[in-house]
Amino acid sequence: MFPVAKTILLFSVALSVAAMPSHIARNSHAHREVAARVAAPEPIAQPVEVVEHPVVRPQNRRRMKRASNGRCPPASSSSVLPPSSSPEVHSSSSSVHVPESTTTSKPQPQSSSTPKPKPSSTSSSPPKNTGSSSSGNSALNKLLSQTFTGGDGTYYATGLGACGITNKDTDFIAAVSLDFFDTFPGYNGANPNNNGLCGRKVSVEYEGKTITVALTDRCTGCAYDALDFSPAAFNALADPALGRIHGLKWHFI
Repeated sequence: MFPVAKTILLFSVALSVAAMPSHIARNSHAHREVAARVAAPEPIAQPVEVVEHPVVRPQNRRRMKRASNGRCPPASSSSVLPPSSSPEVHSSSSSVHVPESTTTSKPQPQSSSTPKPKPSSTSSSPPKNTGSSSSGNSALNKLLSQTFTGGDGTYYATGLGACGITNKDTDFIAAVSLDFFDTFPGYNGANPNNNGLCGRKVSVEYEGKTITVALTDRCTGCAYDALDFSPAAFNALADPALGRIHGLKWHFI
């Protein structure tokens, strides 16, 4: 009995094993993935709308040049239209500016009225200047032609004079009186260096002796027609020991 029972048991085990599915021996996770794949529905393909956009080709300068050589097809008539409109705009702008320039340049005759009063001022000024100059010249000529007599003669230590000239005792120079220097014709009393008397020469006579001296200084203590000489000039007329001489006679040369 034992072998029969053993064979029955083995047969039942074999049937149970045959009844079991073949994929149970595999991984349980793999079984779940397969089940998920079978359960998910397949996606339904939807129609896709295709929108065609117009292709805009930029106008390239190189292609325009090739078109002129005949390598590429010529440009369309629409590209030629802008140049034809541009000269019309320029011509209209030039026609507008021309009448404006002509109208603005004409109304300027007012400048001709301004220079009229100028000659009147210049015409009135000459008589004033000529009168003063003529009177000054006549006074100067009268003084230069005059001979001064009876004046005293003295001498002093020379140096920098009123005319701005530095002299030495050996120079033949002389100084006139303050009144004679300040009232000389043409001198305004501002700068003594600009006095017209400075540098003028006079001829001096005393007791038969004559010398020539240059006037370069001013004597504050002298009389109007007196002369104050350098030591060398006074020695040429008289003895310096006298100190002062009387009866001079002198005039401009």
